[in-house]
Amino acid sequence: MKLSPQTRRDIKDVLGLLLGTFSLFVVICGILVGPDILAAIAADHPIAMATHAFLAAR
Repeated sequence: MKLSPQTRRDIKDVLGLLLGTFSLFVVICGILVGPDILAAIAADHPIAMATHAFLAAR
């Protein structure tokens, strides 16, 4: 099936819109959830654990 040039542009436009919307959603979720994930990783870091143990022993 042969598509007209206008139909191909329309398909590219719709795919670009969907990709842009998805990217925006991912960025917003990253901004909202990212700090919590980084804080959880930092709390489980070996240096942070050693620091807490050192301070608790003092």
